[in-house]
Amino acid sequence: MCSILAIIPIIQLTCLAIITRATIDNLQIPPNGLGAKGKQINITTLLEWPSTESFLNNYAKSEQATPFIVKNAAKDWPAFHKWTDEYFLSIQEGSTEKVTVEQKKKENREIYAEEYSFHEFVRQYKKKDWYMVEHVPVFLR
Repeated sequence: MCSILAIIPIIQLTCLAIITRATIDNLQIPPNGLGAKGKQINITTLLEWPSTESFLNNYAKSEQATPFIVKNAAKDWPAFHKWTDEYFLSIQEGSTEKVTVEQKKKENREIYAEEYSFHEFVRQYKKKDWYMVEHVPVFLR
């Protein structure tokens, strides 16, 4: 199952949180971000995108802008279905274009980042504890 978390600034002090992991209900995060201490705020979970009117009235223009999660929202995006490992490996530039890879998902400053071809990263990231630590390669934009 894909697990995408994208925080996209919409209007001042308002964020739209999109999480495709279906296990998150009634999420609470501190107002200063994850890991911050302080008052917890409730985040509404929606099953579909609100209309423009509903978004503006209920989330953006209210006295206190309200963050929300739209469950499985990314599944509606074309990239969710198109950007498979097979697709990435079919792109010629990926065999020569280098990307920076770290080898542990938990930061360890004793292990240095290394460069691999994008194709090598795609072939290995599920087998090894690898993740890419830079922007999306130019050939994918």
